[in-house]
Amino acid sequence: MDYNILYGFFVAMMIGALIGMERERKRHRGIGGAGIRTFIIISLFGILSAMISFLYFEYFVFVAFLALLVIVSMEYFFTARLTKDWGVTTEFSALVTFMLGFMCYFDEMRNIAVILAIVLTVLLKFKKKMHRFVRGIDEQEMSDTLKFCIIAFVILPLLPDMTIDPLNVFNPHQAWLLVVLISALSYLGYIMVKVLGPEKGIGVTGLLGGLVSSTAVTATMASEVKSNGRLLRPGVFATVLANSVMFLRVLIVVFIINYSIFEALLVPMLAMASTGIIISLVLWPRKKIKKGTKLEAPLTLGPALKFGFLFVCILFLSKISNMYLGESGVYMTSVISGLVDVDAIVLAMSTIDVQSSVAVKAITIAAITNTAVKAFYGWFLGGKKFGTWIATIFGIVILAGLVSMFLV
Repeated sequence: MDYNILYGFFVAMMIGALIGMERERKRHRGIGGAGIRTFIIISLFGILSAMISFLYFEYFVFVAFLALLVIVSMEYFFTARLTKDWGVTTEFSALVTFMLGFMCYFDEMRNIAVILAIVLTVLLKFKKKMHRFVRGIDEQEMSDTLKFCIIAFVILPLLPDMTIDPLNVFNPHQAWLLVVLISALSYLGYIMVKVLGPEKGIGVTGLLGGLVSSTAVTATMASEVKSNGRLLRPGVFATVLANSVMFLRVLIVVFIINYSIFEALLVPMLAMASTGIIISLVLWPRKKIKKGTKLEAPLTLGPALKFGFLFVCILFLSKISNMYLGESGVYMTSVISGLVDVDAIVLAMSTIDVQSSVAVKAITIAAITNTAVKAFYGWFLGGKKFGTWIATIFGIVILAGLVSMFLV
């Protein structure tokens, strides 16, 4: 007995059950006619069609799919006339379920079928939220997203994937890929803020705002506290949490780009992140506030180009400094970079040829410098009380980073 085929049938049944359970809930609310049993049968029909096509008649799957299409079309016609609901979501889901069941017959496609089944179920489950989200997208956000698609899926494939400079450090394709990566991470945080909304609590603002821009969170919270002194504690909480998330974001980027320095970077980044998170938990506000950070869509072409230019400049500066000044030159570049942005030096240290220990210390120095700059922002924009809180807490975080840096 071929247990691998039996396992394929089991996976097909589970896929049909997963999608069918979501559709069953809709049916109980009077939407659609197919439920869990129907979708299990459809998925099994798919894998049976694959087996018959592979073993006996290779064109059977086309006949089976055509038969299913006719049945689904007839069901849709009669159901739509009775319910006056002309949506085709359930019908298309049935056709996709058949194809997912077909994929389960093949070992190399089975995991892909499971992933696609989960994605399909999520799409079906969050229909209303997705509709609300799409309706909430304004013209500027749509335009910015289209621009990002251009830089990610049109420009990126056209760039040469080789170094083109005498120093052998500038790879246009790689540099642009990193721009896309940072923009995508920022947009992920932006989407989450937009979906959940800052009104869900100041913790959401700090946590998700840190993925988009910890500097923006710091500046916004400082302004809010200065105009309303009662927001001091929650404002400090959101600012500290957002800047703690920044250290975790650095780890995510390094993990994706250069895993060889990831483990060494864990110590200083986690030391600063955990210190900030622990302090923020102590400051956790009991009351929620509805004022959120005003974040602009990060997927604009202008900021992406500016970041790319900054990254290339730091890339060359780091290489030249390392050539003529050694480690001290790299650290000096890290301080300069940290005054403006952390991501650029993180990506530069993850791509140029320097010792792992030097790269880790350079990234840590940049993160520490950037944290100190934001402490200045807090003092300058938020007033004495807010500035004192932020400077004290960030001082502790920086101390944790300095101590851990010498342990690497």
